[in-house]
Amino acid sequence: MPREASIICSASLQQEDQKLSNALFGSALIVTLVAGALSLVPLIQSNYWWIRVLDIARLHLLLVLIVASAALLYSPRRPLAWAVLALALPAMLYNAFYLIPYLPFRQEAGAVASECPKESRMRVLVANVNGRLESADELLRIVRGYDPDLFLAVETNQWWDEQLAALKPRFTDAVQQVAGSRANFGIHLFTNFPLVESEILFPVDNRVPAIRARLSMRDGETVSFYGLHPRPPRPFHSSATRDAQLMLAAKAARESAEAMVVAGDFNAVPWEPVFRRTLRIGGLYDPRLGRGYLATYNAQMPIFYWPIDHVLITEELGILGFARGPAFGSDHWPVVADLCRRPGLARARVAPPLEPDDLEAAESAIRSATSNAD
Repeated sequence: MPREASIICSASLQQEDQKLSNALFGSALIVTLVAGALSLVPLIQSNYWWIRVLDIARLHLLLVLIVASAALLYSPRRPLAWAVLALALPAMLYNAFYLIPYLPFRQEAGAVASECPKESRMRVLVANVNGRLESADELLRIVRGYDPDLFLAVETNQWWDEQLAALKPRFTDAVQQVAGSRANFGIHLFTNFPLVESEILFPVDNRVPAIRARLSMRDGETVSFYGLHPRPPRPFHSSATRDAQLMLAAKAARESAEAMVVAGDFNAVPWEPVFRRTLRIGGLYDPRLGRGYLATYNAQMPIFYWPIDHVLITEELGILGFARGPAFGSDHWPVVADLCRRPGLARARVAPPLEPDDLEAAESAIRSATSNAD
């Protein structure tokens, strides 16, 4: 190849490399700025669906920020890259602040000694069955394997009611609200603790039930249970009804004179403001703290990897174990919690303290949702 042609070819390659480098830098720059801005949008106190969805996606935004920022570090345009990174750093720290408590090497919340009398133990299993799924064998096998004292199934319908009937011989009592053939917001509670009383509630939406019950444990003590599955924030629908249902559950826990379990598919992640307010108002503990992220959704599309199924407890109850169960065909994984009711435990623990506006904000959320429902 003549020397002139070689020089031209080399210059052309350099130009192409420069174009590619500029394109990559520009892309990383835009992605970093957009992800950083989206991370901070949930600071806006609003129940607009798109704001609350961004609150859910903190892990995804943090990972995007880390990857894009790493790409900027290798940019030859160091001054501009460092300026953008300085703007992105607060967003990364903000996301990390809420996610770090759910890393497995953090101190576990509510852990108690493994010694717990059998009569004071309680195993709770929660599963969103996915109303569109018509395959129950694997879930029934899981229930039989875990042998829970309480089993809460949500997103049930008429088909699932017929399948879950096979479990009734294994349990002492059952409470259910069956959704119609086209609806998927039914709820079923099976218990091996005798029911003292039970009630089907429609806290905000007359199509979305919840269960409140009082149960007699083997040691003769009574424990309260609140099971719920509010609608999620979704396009063009606010989070108002979900938030109100969580506030009502928190108030029920706050007003209960007994140990209480609040469980279900909350359609809320632990770092959302409404979830943290639920803990504070209800004096509730989240067993996930220090035990890992333990995502329960989406079992079929791992890109949506969020912990939205929960078992929360008041301070009279201790945690012996908390884990995610095996997949069974639903878009949710089940969760199982082993709990211990132990005298004097409440005196040894301090619930998350109320913030000044918590109760007022809860009442406002409830009023807003109920007025819109009317």
